[in-house]
Amino acid sequence: MSNGTVLAALSKSVLDAAASLGADVAAIIEEAGFDPAVLEDPDGRVPIEQHLKMWAILARRGDVSDEQACGARGINGLMEVARRRGLRVELLDQRNSGDTAGDRSRVVGYGSYALYEA
Repeated sequence: MSNGTVLAALSKSVLDAAASLGADVAAIIEEAGFDPAVLEDPDGRVPIEQHLKMWAILARRGDVSDEQACGARGINGLMEVARRRGLRVELLDQRNSGDTAGDRSRVVGYGSYALYEA
């Protein structure tokens, strides 16, 4: 079941930042299931599940940096514990500052996630 979509440019900007830090972006794109052509389309949209999977991949690899997310060390640590314990991550809600401030030209994203035993 789909929970909606995310502007592909948002996913691409995260991948570009990860690439600048040395991440293997081609492998992340493949593992997350992104269509590379959609990532290049300024109006393209990707399923939220793929966008979240990208973040989980980055966190699992320890590739989330302080430049990409506030609390990156906590995210990386939590995802490592989740991986070791075989937990699954579920998105509860995701918003951005444009949802409240209205200006969507530059946004900060927020996510609420729960971890469960698989």
